[in-house]
Amino acid sequence: MIALGSRSEAVQAAVRAGVFGTPGPPMEVVAVSGQNLPTAQADSLAAGRSSAPWADELTGLPNRAMLARWLEARTGQRARPGQRIGLCSVDLDGFRQINALLGFGAGDRFLAAVAARLRAALEPGGHLLARTGGDEFAVLVDYGGEGGDNGADKGGDKGGDNGAAAAGPAGTTGTAGTAGPSGLAGLAGAAGAGSQSAQGPARPMVERVAEQVLGALRDPLRVEGRDLTVTGSIGAVEALAAASAPEDLMRAADLALYWAKGEGRDRWTLFDAERAGQDVARYRLAADLPAAVESGQFYCEYQPIVSLADGAVTGVEALVRWRHPRFGVVPPDRFIALAEDSGLIVELGRRILAEACQAAATWPDCPGQPAPPVSVNVAVRQCRDPRLMGHVMSALADSGLAPQRLRLEITESALLPGDDAAQATLRALADKGVAIAVDDFGTGYSNLSHLRRLPVHILKIDGTFVAGLASAAGAAGAAGVGAGAPGAQGTQGANGSAGGADEQIIATVTALGHALGLTVTAEGVETAGQLETVRRLGVDTGQGWLFSRALPAAGIRDLLARGAPLAA
Repeated sequence: MIALGSRSEAVQAAVRAGVFGTPGPPMEVVAVSGQNLPTAQADSLAAGRSSAPWADELTGLPNRAMLARWLEARTGQRARPGQRIGLCSVDLDGFRQINALLGFGAGDRFLAAVAARLRAALEPGGHLLARTGGDEFAVLVDYGGEGGDNGADKGGDKGGDNGAAAAGPAGTTGTAGTAGPSGLAGLAGAAGAGSQSAQGPARPMVERVAEQVLGALRDPLRVEGRDLTVTGSIGAVEALAAASAPEDLMRAADLALYWAKGEGRDRWTLFDAERAGQDVARYRLAADLPAAVESGQFYCEYQPIVSLADGAVTGVEALVRWRHPRFGVVPPDRFIALAEDSGLIVELGRRILAEACQAAATWPDCPGQPAPPVSVNVAVRQCRDPRLMGHVMSALADSGLAPQRLRLEITESALLPGDDAAQATLRALADKGVAIAVDDFGTGYSNLSHLRRLPVHILKIDGTFVAGLASAAGAAGAAGVGAGAPGAQGTQGANGSAGGADEQIIATVTALGHALGLTVTAEGVETAGQLETVRRLGVDTGQGWLFSRALPAAGIRDLLARGAPLAA
């Protein structure tokens, strides 16, 4: 047995008060592998028995149940006035490869070595370490005398004093959100607002502990004569102890860990109640998707695509919307990714394609030119689905729309090497007269060789580049120079401004498209200055609120019947 550590008074008091069980006489508490455990359980663990309800047999650390009891002893009514509490949820990146390549025995020995290293790094600061399952650990952060204010170090970042790396990867600090899932929302108002800078003078203790853990994990560990290395991902939460509940803290830390994993690993992320609320909203939308697709809650609105030469409508893009029974109209950026992840995008895309073709078949010819084609977005997953050809041909046949009046808009991701079946389908559709447009060009995996080899007819410049022209035009206007005037060029480009870079990108993409014999469309045209600039750069067609907002199918029919040009 190892003597009780210096930071154990709170645990001893909690045991005597019966927090960890039915109140009774004082219980002798000792530390096994540096962690506080009742004597009987320590003896059981030392004997190699797995009956200890709160001890992890492999590492000698307390388990998730013991972590919950630690939290119970420090939160709610048991918390000291003004005391803050911090919790880190730690997951080892790449640990599965160790199990797969070297076997579970080596994996177990590696976990034990990780536990020993983290104990050595954390115990001098009084922080409590637990193994919560598999390759996951948790750290209950000891704030000591830093209970007031925001739990930040008053004398500067002292993380390096006890083994922390001088500068870890950039973490994400929490913000005081107003929306969040039940239970977790209450953590928002209690969260400390720390600095993102690794050198900031006032940083919450939980951030410094997270960086300390990351630094301890990066050095190789020698197991069975091999140097093994993993990194860690950490979700952290900090709150007022009196306003917190154990289960909410653990859920918040686990959710922040999930964010850290998704953001690239080898990093920490601080819980943000507003972001958590957004995650819950996405989860609810994802759960509602199957019934929504089946019951026809999705519909199309249509936005004209306009010639910059004469204002004629040269095309119409179908934009999908979700009329949700509780949330109202939901825009596509909130559900398309969910539909792709679930695979429902294939069926949803089939239905949208059929609706768009039916609508386009009713549009009249414009004065002096035939009715415009309709553009329909096709997700990467749809391109890879072998049923796409059948879906397109069925939509055309059922509506009576000619193939030449259908355009399929794909993203650059659909042009990646290796998607031979998808590219073969696109070629077959092009052979039948369907036009292919590359949407949001310049924001993904631009591969010029695929533009040469695939049957692409149109490049659509992403609206973010067009939006960048607004700031440059505004700067020119402030100096008394009109958008597109001869003096504007120096303001937009000579000083390396973002607007100047966006103009150069648009000019380059336009020149590239024309060299390949493609039509170039600028998306998101919203101001007269933007229109003047893209027109001057040689862009062929434009789309955006300056010309028209998205309309129902009948609105497009009326617009085409009037025949008036839309260019401002």
